Amino acid sequence: MVPLSSYVSRNFRSETYGEEASVTMFIGSCICRLQVRQWSENGRKSPMCTARPGWMAVSFREGRYKKTMHNISINLIDILEVDTERRVVRVEPLVSMGQLTATLNPLGWTLPIVPELDDLTVG
Repeated sequence: MVPLSSYVSRNFRSETYGEEASVTMFIGSCICRLQVRQWSENGRKSPMCTARPGWMAVSFREGRYKKTMHNISINLIDILEVDTERRVVRVEPLVSMGQLTATLNPLGWTLPIVPELDDLTVG
């Protein structure tokens, strides 16, 4: 088992993200893990999916499947790192294309294919 202080300092460094963002990301990670752990402890009776409401989806399809699944609330909307030396961007799955484009444009970067929907998420 990894000590909590080691986990926090390794994964949520305040010099990278800022103190407030580090604490927020850590709390969000704990909440997500707790929900998954509870689902697992309750016997994994149904498949798991995100609890993102249907109105946030880009698709016109109604997400009826969510009513039969165990919903996990996540708020993974942060751009974690822009490594200009390696030209790598690390993001969480709910980062929107508009958010990503707004971050990359000042650096002179762009995505190889830019979707026209700013609300479309990465993952």
